[in-house]
Amino acid sequence: MKNGTISTRFSFTGGTNQGSANPQFTFQDTGCYTIRQIVSNSTGTDSFDFACAVRVRAPYCVPTVSLLVPDLGIKSVSLNGVNANGTSGKVAYSNLFNTITKNVSIGGKFAIEIERPSNANAASIAVWVDFNFDGDFADAGELIVSNSNVTSKIYRDTISIPGNARGGTATMRIATNGAGETQRACGPNSFGEYIDVRLLINPDLTGPIISLIGNDTLKIQPSSTFTDPGATAMDAVDGDVTASITVVSTPSFNGAIPGSYIFTYSATDNSGNISTRRRIVVVGSDSTAPSLIVAGTTTMTVNVGTTPYQLPIVISANDNSDGDLSTFVTIAGTVNTRRLGTYVITYSVVDFSGNRATVVRNIQVVDLQNPVIALNGRAVDTLELGGNYNDLGVTVADNNATSAYLLSTLKTTNNIVNNRQGTYSIVYSVTDSANNVGTVSRTIIVKDRVAPTIQVLGGENITLDVNTTYTDLGVAVADLGPFNNNVTKSGTFYTNFPSGFANKLGTYTIVYSARDSAGNVSVKTRNITVADRVAPTISLVGVPGVNLCRFKEYTNRGYTVSDNFNVNTDVNVVTEGDAVNVQEPGVYTFRYKATDKSNNISYSEYRTVFVRTPEQCGTTAIDNQSDLSKAITVYPNPSTGMVNLSLDIDANQRVTIQVVNAVGGVVATVSNGNSLSQGIYTVDLSNQPSGIYLIQVRSNNTNVTKRVVIQK
Repeated sequence: MKNGTISTRFSFTGGTNQGSANPQFTFQDTGCYTIRQIVSNSTGTDSFDFACAVRVRAPYCVPTVSLLVPDLGIKSVSLNGVNANGTSGKVAYSNLFNTITKNVSIGGKFAIEIERPSNANAASIAVWVDFNFDGDFADAGELIVSNSNVTSKIYRDTISIPGNARGGTATMRIATNGAGETQRACGPNSFGEYIDVRLLINPDLTGPIISLIGNDTLKIQPSSTFTDPGATAMDAVDGDVTASITVVSTPSFNGAIPGSYIFTYSATDNSGNISTRRRIVVVGSDSTAPSLIVAGTTTMTVNVGTTPYQLPIVISANDNSDGDLSTFVTIAGTVNTRRLGTYVITYSVVDFSGNRATVVRNIQVVDLQNPVIALNGRAVDTLELGGNYNDLGVTVADNNATSAYLLSTLKTTNNIVNNRQGTYSIVYSVTDSANNVGTVSRTIIVKDRVAPTIQVLGGENITLDVNTTYTDLGVAVADLGPFNNNVTKSGTFYTNFPSGFANKLGTYTIVYSARDSAGNVSVKTRNITVADRVAPTISLVGVPGVNLCRFKEYTNRGYTVSDNFNVNTDVNVVTEGDAVNVQEPGVYTFRYKATDKSNNISYSEYRTVFVRTPEQCGTTAIDNQSDLSKAITVYPNPSTGMVNLSLDIDANQRVTIQVVNAVGGVVATVSNGNSLSQGIYTVDLSNQPSGIYLIQVRSNNTNVTKRVVIQK
């Protein structure tokens, strides 16, 4: 029937008819159809109507997609164990309604997973359910999943079936699209894929859960007033249905009559599901003691010093009439975990009828713990080769024995050989009063970590004259262990002068590196300054003294110069002293100063030019003191040591010339009465100390004394 009228808009299919046990129908119109089942026999006929047993709706819209992109397609859908495969974006729409069915309950939940072929592009995902079976997904609450930006390959969510949903077969439509794109249940979507599956929404078949207020078993004294504590009831779909609870006592409760009464609580949800829960109410007394169960065994041990210590717990104390009596258990006795011994703990419980149950636990406090021994300092330490190890000892503790007692039992053993490299150990042990032993060990590594000591023989900073060969005195090396004379030399000196002959100025190094057998390395450096410390050699060409008649041309014969390092042209020569003036009679002295590039300076001896008057150009006979004094000239005066005497006398006169010091001692003799001629004579006083000296001259019984000053 449709709308109360026998409909002809259907026909039987599959070879069935109205008398078949399992008829099959094909409907030609939409709507809600009621099926009437008619049963008849020889005594009569009866019928039953299944109201709106079949709802026929128009076909769902076929959604479309503008552009198929595999990355935005559906690879598979998992409905909490029910799996459906998509086409990975090859087909816009797959109708799997008749092949994939997920059973759900009203008010229930299930997980959904939607997997794409890849996640190169972000996607949007939507899920609709036609809860009112009207053939579309446009009603409120039918869009149950909507996420516009899914970046993962697999999207997971939870589907909830509303508590007001109708039971029956509903269509669920799943769609993917590009991220941010509008999702349309019938399309067209810009990208992605659609899949339809079937949801079989089952009615609520689960009853409420009843929770008793108070114990499951209650005991009261006869004729006492009893008030039922009651109960609560919660339903997964309808929520709190406590108001629906009804209570029935079997037998009918009578507090004056001893016995056990069963209270049955019943609760009904809006779907007619019924749940029950029972409570026993005992009226009167009993003679059975409670069942008292305590953790552990009759004899138990605990380590001395354990704190805090918890007594064995009461697991249960149940009575056949009074129920749970665990809150009424009493405990007698204590345990002192700081003192060895056996302690008795008694557990007791009495039910409402005076029946007592007792359990005893014998707690033995024993010492089972080894002493704790800890190293002071490092567990792995290093000892220098040849040194003595400073042992910092240990710190000890015990749960029972004192530290002083433990230290009195300390034993230490070691196998250290301090003059031999290797790994050794020190073992410490202590024993407490219960003969528990604690041990610990320290590892000692005897190692040579001190580098050799290097002494540079001959000095670390020396100056070497250029163009000489350096003789390396080397180094002296001392080490803790035996040294194998592993010394290497490097540096710039031998790089520049492999043979040791230094022909370039500058500062150079010799680096000495000494490595001992343990690999310790010391380095010392010798700095060698190659210098030019030798002054040039400069000499006068010709005699140092020259007599020259006034107005005669004077030609200076000059000098010769040489240097140990610089070429002659690099030596700077300047003239110091008088410029010879042949126009003026007199004595002119000068010398040459030679300076090389290293500023070494040397001087030539003085050259003296005596420019004579015409009268003096002839020979002079010494007849008196005045003539002799005029005939002798002393220069330079003062002098640094070399003194020149110019004699202007007749040839072959006998002359005595001596130099005496301030105390009258003769320090030099130029002539001892020998025949002298006109000329210049040099007296070397360079080995005499500074001071005033007298030059005494005698000729023809005439004496003349000249004074000369030596300054150094």
